[in-house]
Amino acid sequence: MALGLLCFGQGGAALSAEPPKGREDVSVFAAASLADALTEIGTAWEAASGNRASFNFGASSDLARQIRAGAPADVFFSADTAQMDTLERQGLVRAAERHDLLSNTLVVIVPEGRAARVASPRDLAGFGTIAIADPQAVPAGVYARTWLEGLGLWDALSPRVVPTLHVRAALAAVEKWWVGGVGRCVEKTKPHSGWLLAKISGIETREQALALKGRSVSAPRQALPQPAQGIYYWADLVGLEVVNAQGLVLGIVKGMLSGGAHDVMELSGDKRERLLPWVPAVVKRVDLESRRIEVDWGADW
Repeated sequence: MALGLLCFGQGGAALSAEPPKGREDVSVFAAASLADALTEIGTAWEAASGNRASFNFGASSDLARQIRAGAPADVFFSADTAQMDTLERQGLVRAAERHDLLSNTLVVIVPEGRAARVASPRDLAGFGTIAIADPQAVPAGVYARTWLEGLGLWDALSPRVVPTLHVRAALAAVEKWWVGGVGRCVEKTKPHSGWLLAKISGIETREQALALKGRSVSAPRQALPQPAQGIYYWADLVGLEVVNAQGLVLGIVKGMLSGGAHDVMELSGDKRERLLPWVPAVVKRVDLESRRIEVDWGADW
């Protein structure tokens, strides 16, 4: 069966194993909460059909906005009906291909090792920060806000809310930070004079904090916000193949260096190391999906 733009009121769909006629790729836009399940389904479908599923996971509101702007989507899994209703009214969804398959359940989690527990909604008042998918736009965040408003708790809790890009980012926000290679729970954070102050489990005194001075701090990749168009996290670039205009593989990105005027790519391979400036005149195209960077750089430079 040919796959068009399918709509789902509260998320979800199953892809037919029959190859879509005249196509090799199926573009699937899906709510971030379905990333694990759909990736597994997509792998099975690719093996059965011989075709390829390309996934774009994110907040349903962001995905719907991308579709309205012309992004090519064959299948859309939304976490709510509101986004589907809007797309259908705009003629981007065929009602006959819209199906409500799944539902959502709100849950509350706390960092591992944290003594505090949530036995009732009012226990949320005992937490300094509360990570919620954007309550103004992301379906799960809107659900959470509506629930708390119904309980009369939203006004008191909203100043503590840290809005995240989507639900997986909210999950990652309560996972551990790694400080100097040691996993530690972040109990609360707050901005202060252009800096982010964090209360980290096990660090109770000034002396303990000073002992960590100079150590690296890292967080789960999925906790980071989606970068703007043309902007990339260094971690996403490491391991990508770098090819010049003549099709010659110059190497693999080993790391990124911070220079005075611009960043620099450090490449390994070809029995030599190369340093390429990260500037528009050199870096022509970055394709994270195919793990490839195209550059204007001579083989002997």
